[in-house]
Amino acid sequence: MATNLANSEYPPITADESERPAFAQLEAALQSGSDRTAPSTPTLVGPHGEPIALPKSVAAVLRQAVATLAHDQAVSVLPMTTSVTPQEAADLLNVAPAYLLTLLDEGAISSHGVGADRRIPLTSLLSYKRQRDQAREQTLDHLAARNQELGLY
Repeated sequence: MATNLANSEYPPITADESERPAFAQLEAALQSGSDRTAPSTPTLVGPHGEPIALPKSVAAVLRQAVATLAHDQAVSVLPMTTSVTPQEAADLLNVAPAYLLTLLDEGAISSHGVGADRRIPLTSLLSYKRQRDQAREQTLDHLAARNQELGLY
């Protein structure tokens, strides 16, 4: 899944100084549709003045891009497949391929066969990663609190 940006057909995009004043307004407009209870949906205005509601996925990409550009960082939108190979999944999780296969065999991450190969749905992989990261964060918080109680921190 790694992409060589030097050879990419999707070069990084940066914002110049003249664009920066619009970021706060864009962030506010895009944020209005990110809350599930929010009544409004971010909308574009078409060439003839017609409103075009942004799908949630497009609004999410724009929110991330605007926030990144507002912090003077580059953005690159890269297409990804909806399923990955076990090696790509191991790379994304930063684990050994053998350990990833154990996770697949135990059913911790769903996978399906493609001929003699396995494929892992990206949504399943990212869900596992999110849960794993949350569990790590909770464990670290618990350890930090315990260290404070013991006067070690």
